Amino acid sequence: MTAVASAVDWILSSLESSLLEPARKAAIQQEAVRIARGATSLTVDVPSKRHVSLCAAVLAAVEGLTRQLGNRPDALAAVGDALVRASEAGAAEYVEERLGVELDNPDVRAAFDAIKRNFIHRGELRFGEAFRYACEQNDEMQYTARIETCLFDAFFRQVDADDLTPLICRLDIVWADELVRRFPTLQFDRPTTLADGNDACRFRFTQDPMGRS
Repeated sequence: MTAVASAVDWILSSLESSLLEPARKAAIQQEAVRIARGATSLTVDVPSKRHVSLCAAVLAAVEGLTRQLGNRPDALAAVGDALVRASEAGAAEYVEERLGVELDNPDVRAAFDAIKRNFIHRGELRFGEAFRYACEQNDEMQYTARIETCLFDAFFRQVDADDLTPLICRLDIVWADELVRRFPTLQFDRPTTLADGNDACRFRFTQDPMGRS
């Protein structure tokens, strides 16, 4: 199975079955392949090929559902919810692999230190050259990293569908909720995003040793 087909299956398998006509899946698969082939300028390395496949699958799914439902906002909501459901099962594994946090270790300081040590380094390895990172703040209480270039943002702007970028952005909340659930004094927020027209996506982690929210 190709990366595009896998991405389409990943999304559609979590879509509410009543929303998708069976005959439409093949059309979405074909459209996603066509979209991915048109975005080769963004595929600069192996990770970017995988992420372009996901973006193409998201766009094709939204367009296919829009034609079926006759309503783009409903299609956006349905695909966004499907992405979240598909991601929830792997949220804990993602936190451990992406951030290097040991979820079975209750030491919040160790978790915070792992995030500061790994967020940029592992991000560069996992997401590749199409993403550019920078550290904005790193102290005992707060760590903020900037993502100044994002393939997801670039892809959807290139195809004039930047209203789809927030669907991908929602997935950050899935793993962040898992992180905060395990470590309640470790807070996460994203005060700015490229999708909202800002200069960068800021990922801010704050550790409150007094346990205040």
